[in-house]
Amino acid sequence: MKIFDYDQALAIAGDDPDLLAELLTLFEVNRGDMIAALKGAATAADLIAVGKAAHSLKGSLANLGAQKASAIAKELETPNSDQRLDNQVDRLVAAVEEFMQTWRSRVGGTAPVKSPAPIAVVSTEGTNNP
Repeated sequence: MKIFDYDQALAIAGDDPDLLAELLTLFEVNRGDMIAALKGAATAADLIAVGKAAHSLKGSLANLGAQKASAIAKELETPNSDQRLDNQVDRLVAAVEEFMQTWRSRVGGTAPVKSPAPIAVVSTEGTNNP
């Protein structure tokens, strides 16, 4: 199992390297919150929340070709009370960091981190819309 499968990730992105870079940017922007949610759920021993957080991470990682980290996240999707959740979460966090380092070395040192596109806010102030 690979840490990072660029060809798989590129195929998922429709052979569009710009789209793949955008997907990575979105992951990089959101991964801290995703990992924090997983850690919080593990600390609270909330198996349902652990499963949901792991599922979200697994999907993102799989779409980026992060095979090893995605496989670890899959293990956490259906946690049981006998698992050492903190150890599993630590393994996943380490695998995510390993993936990010591998990605950065693949693209020349840094991931293409950009701010996400701004969201348009439409005001209804001053109109007849309640």
